Amino acid sequence: MSPERGRIWGKRGKFTLQLSEAVPVDFRQERSRWNGMKRAPEPTPGAPIGERLSRLGDRVRELQAFRITGAGRIFQPRRFALEGKMETPSRFHKLVSEAKKQIKEISPNDAMHEVGCGAATLFDVRDKEDWEAGHARGAKHLPRGEVELEIEELVPDLDQRIICYCGGGSRSALVAESLQKMGYRNVRSVSGGFRKWKGEGLPTDS
Repeated sequence: MSPERGRIWGKRGKFTLQLSEAVPVDFRQERSRWNGMKRAPEPTPGAPIGERLSRLGDRVRELQAFRITGAGRIFQPRRFALEGKMETPSRFHKLVSEAKKQIKEISPNDAMHEVGCGAATLFDVRDKEDWEAGHARGAKHLPRGEVELEIEELVPDLDQRIICYCGGGSRSALVAESLQKMGYRNVRSVSGGFRKWKGEGLPTDS
């Protein structure tokens, strides 16, 4: 291995770390620091790229903090380069991510209890086909594209508790943000959506 370039993945890896000039070091001291550190797990071959990049980032941060030993010398990390492309989030996912920063979410179980005792109105904002295939018990159907048009008639009180859900929690987050912009002050989005609702064995109707 060249002292100027060190591969930090396996044989099939594409990720490399650019190293700087070697510097003198007390190996006993460095070895003690390295052995006493809780290190991140190695990237798993075949794992999703997001997981591998996340773990790789942890490893690189460790190397940057503790320096790299090898070939009788120690090197200071200089530049980290990824050979290849990391999948970037879509514009939709970026929009959802920003919306979730502005709203509050609620667990399916808490939502069920609030709806059951009459403290909240639950809206299913999925498409008609999804609604007819199965929905949360006690929910009302209000498709995403009709929310802003119909909500004032359905819920005239701006302080009324409104809980929205969709398939996985993304569209309902956008709905919750939109309702807040319309002046509704007590809106929640069900985290994980209907998939999580069903996964927790909560009551449904069809």
